[in-house]
Amino acid sequence: MGSQRVLIVDDEPGMLRAAERILAGTYEVATSSRPGEALALADTFDPDLLVCDIRMPEMDGFALAEAMRKRHPGVDLIFMTGSSTEPDAALVRAVRSQAFYFIQKPFDRQVLLTLVERCLELRRLRHAERSHTLRMERELANARAVQRTLLPGPSAAIGGFRVEARLHGSQELGGDLYDYHAIDGGGAGGVAFIIADACGHGASAALLTTVVKTSFRAGLQDEFDPGAVIERLAECIRHFGSGSFVTAFCGRIALGRLDYVNAGHPAAMLWRAGETTHIHATSPIVCGDFPVGSWPVHHEPWPKDSRLLACTDGLAEAPHRPIRQLAALLEAAIAACDDPAVMVDGLLDSALATLGGCPASDDIALLGVAGS
Repeated sequence: MGSQRVLIVDDEPGMLRAAERILAGTYEVATSSRPGEALALADTFDPDLLVCDIRMPEMDGFALAEAMRKRHPGVDLIFMTGSSTEPDAALVRAVRSQAFYFIQKPFDRQVLLTLVERCLELRRLRHAERSHTLRMERELANARAVQRTLLPGPSAAIGGFRVEARLHGSQELGGDLYDYHAIDGGGAGGVAFIIADACGHGASAALLTTVVKTSFRAGLQDEFDPGAVIERLAECIRHFGSGSFVTAFCGRIALGRLDYVNAGHPAAMLWRAGETTHIHATSPIVCGDFPVGSWPVHHEPWPKDSRLLACTDGLAEAPHRPIRQLAALLEAAIAACDDPAVMVDGLLDSALATLGGCPASDDIALLGVAGS
């Protein structure tokens, strides 16, 4: 912060010189005997601390402090007084003026030095904390922008499929992720997808989402086989230690069949031929504690015009519903409409409406697929 600057204002010349001698050896000091002159001086001196008498001509110390703070909002205050009348009232007013301290004249040299030193040290710490906070806010904003680039668009038409996905983050950085990609599907065309929820919140969870994204996109080499995607993800998570894990629902739809792995994730909902099927967890969460082969692939027929709806558990936490009610929510939504955009938007809007403008306690991700 450089040299710290103290402006002393007192209409008593002897007291002004005494205070200047005490502080000038340690700080950059300017003095004035008149409040109006002090205000003009402050415009060029830009003080960190104003040490001023309370009883002065032109205006008293409280009026000077108020005028000074309008022109220099960050300045700190120490009031001085030589009056012995109503000292308590002056003290109360000094406190209400947000002064650092109220000192009575005559004062001891070490008392003034110690007060000024403490005041300016706290000021330095406030500035350092503010700078740190601003830097962290910039870094979080940049990280959030990067994390958002991990997501594909919220809507896509892939072959004969329509995909709709939404993500509502509860913090700057989140642990939920969705992704999807076209597959060849034996020449007939198909779509692969994943919806996942990493443990925890903030930067650690966001880092895991990048691992999920990488593991899924590497599936291009094996036509997004869900088992291979989850095995790759598990191998990567092993490097994070046993405290890190992900729940995930990963699948691909091609040639009239849904291949999937539900690794400890909330149940997805499959609608076909007028009936709904709950796709519950078929294997444990994805973490390094389980051996290779813990995530077998399961299959469901996918007749023409079927649709699928999946979400993360934040959808239940927003309206404080038990997690077991998620399946019922999805079942009602998928049975009521064949438009995946209407499904996911309706569920998300309903959850956010219950919060009444308050932030969600967890991220919310939704994924809907319909067609072919």
